[in-house]
Amino acid sequence: MGLAVLLYLGQRRLSRPSDAVIIYLVTTVACDVVVLTAPSAAPVPTEVGRLVSVRLLGHSLLLALELLGPRTPSVIADVSARQSPEEKSDLISRAFFGWINPILVQGYKNILINRDLPHLSQDVQPATARGEMLRSWNGRGPLVAAIPDPPPSSAPDLHGENT
Repeated sequence: MGLAVLLYLGQRRLSRPSDAVIIYLVTTVACDVVVLTAPSAAPVPTEVGRLVSVRLLGHSLLLALELLGPRTPSVIADVSARQSPEEKSDLISRAFFGWINPILVQGYKNILINRDLPHLSQDVQPATARGEMLRSWNGRGPLVAAIPDPPPSSAPDLHGENT
């Protein structure tokens, strides 16, 4: 019950699901499925099986609501509007590149124009990338020592300059 309250409060405050909560819910759902379905030497008592089943159902429901539930307008809505879809997406969506699907669908239906494209995240914007490149360029060490001229060889002069 406490987890449901925390999830509700988190959804009101954040623009995307909490990664830690998603990992917790996926882990507990997987463990509950293993407990209920894996054969073992000692059978699971009926009361324990019922409690695990109820917890499995509850955590599955919370996971579905957390991943698919609508986000209410939050205090940080203006900041969220400037974020890229990748920054606003949850852990699973980032892992499987699900955040790009709406852009791909829109590009399939219509030709994309500049206003259709989302904002870039701060770390890949041109000014940031240029600043990083200049910082790296200016901070590089001394150039490798120049390659010395080869010693004079006894090879014949092919150009006929020393004849």
